[in-house]
Amino acid sequence: VDGVLWDFNRVLEKSCTLCFVSSSTREGKEVIAHSSMHLLGQILELRFNCLLLGWRIDKYGQFYHDIANIETVNGRYIAVDVTQEDLTTLQTIAEMVIRTNFRFDRITVKKADLAKMFKYSEHRVDQIDEYIPDDTYDTVYRCGIFIDLDLSGVPHVRESSILKEFEVIKVYINMLSDQTMS
Repeated sequence: VDGVLWDFNRVLEKSCTLCFVSSSTREGKEVIAHSSMHLLGQILELRFNCLLLGWRIDKYGQFYHDIANIETVNGRYIAVDVTQEDLTTLQTIAEMVIRTNFRFDRITVKKADLAKMFKYSEHRVDQIDEYIPDDTYDTVYRCGIFIDLDLSGVPHVRESSILKEFEVIKVYINMLSDQTMS
């Protein structure tokens, strides 16, 4: 929309010039990878009831989430015990989410309400405090029951069924610091 990537189901707010982005373009691949990363976050939360601490998408469209148990010990996050055997279960959950065809709904929320929404995650509250100016709004995305803060500005596909070739391929356990686990 006027040269800016825009969610497919987001309301057009004024007269504008539209250009549809193909999944074969750099921008289209970025949207698919970003939406897939949210799908990964959703299946990790469903399987492990964990905190999403961070994520990365590489230049090949592969991505990961840093995750930790919701409870901390002495103020430190505790690693989620994810094994290679969990890959089958995670893949099954991903296929269920894709088949169910949840919409990716973009929701604009006031900063104060975001802090309340994510009060269970000190990490998310810190992100909200650091990156979102007071008395402003930012975006969360809902896909089914999964809701996640999204500070990237990258739009999402319209619905989960578009992510047909999603595959969980590896588990990495890597202690990043005293506060985060991968």
